[in-house]
Amino acid sequence: MTETTFSLVLATVGRQDDVRNFLLSLREQVYRHFEVIIVDQNLDSRLDPVVAEFENNITIRHIRSHERGLSRARNIGLKYIQGDVVAFPDDDCSYPARLLLDVATTLSQHPEYDGITGRVADLTGKDASGRFKKKSGEIKSYNFDRRCTSASIFLRRPVVKSVGNFDETLGLGSGTVYQAGEDGDYILRCIAKRFRIHYDPRIVIIHPQISFKLNRSMLAKYYRYALAWGRVRRKHRIPWWNVLWHICRPLGGALVSIAMLRWGKACGHFVVFGGRCIGWIRKKDDAVCGRTIR
Repeated sequence: MTETTFSLVLATVGRQDDVRNFLLSLREQVYRHFEVIIVDQNLDSRLDPVVAEFENNITIRHIRSHERGLSRARNIGLKYIQGDVVAFPDDDCSYPARLLLDVATTLSQHPEYDGITGRVADLTGKDASGRFKKKSGEIKSYNFDRRCTSASIFLRRPVVKSVGNFDETLGLGSGTVYQAGEDGDYILRCIAKRFRIHYDPRIVIIHPQISFKLNRSMLAKYYRYALAWGRVRRKHRIPWWNVLWHICRPLGGALVSIAMLRWGKACGHFVVFGGRCIGWIRKKDDAVCGRTIR
């Protein structure tokens, strides 16, 4: 049986030690059939010694790009993929030693899956980057919340070739107000093309918890993320009843926080509520982006 090969597209800027930690986790992988495509958006050569440290043990393609933006970097990386399965690890995540083996085994046992997603958790096993569903199942346009984030997505190469590039108006560094949502958008585009993506919470990627400090900068980040949340759902015409349910949740959280005299938390909930509403109802920038990969 032919071994499944992986292409891991790693976009990075501003980090060195985290990238090294990720490569350390790859060096410990039980399953060895993979390549790493590092899209380096740094203006300096900080990653050169890191790449040099691992290039004798790991197949690394070190691509430099001065174009900033997470989605842009991934699109550059997609030009170089050669593996059967494509993944998009964060530059501050790490893979448990058996992760790629588990993904390869699952996809081999389930040829009907066009891709799988998993859970992102910290070293204690607690969900990171949001809360994830406990039950596995096929991802649909009405249930993709809490079932995917970019670091946990593994797609067969024909899926990526068919779906094309990430929407460069979404995600960190996009230059727009929509500083998130590129991963959910990509999964929804997979589903629109009738690809079957399966969520399995036993597939776990390690990621540190995001530190929470309620200040003006954090509230602005929440707002930009919430705008992207709304825009993605408008772009894909998610049913209004589904959107309305998720919009009302932070509003309910705000009311509960007020009742408990937690004013800062209430403010955060209101910011998310407002951002989701505005992102969903605004009509600008509704064009679907994403070009086919040649």
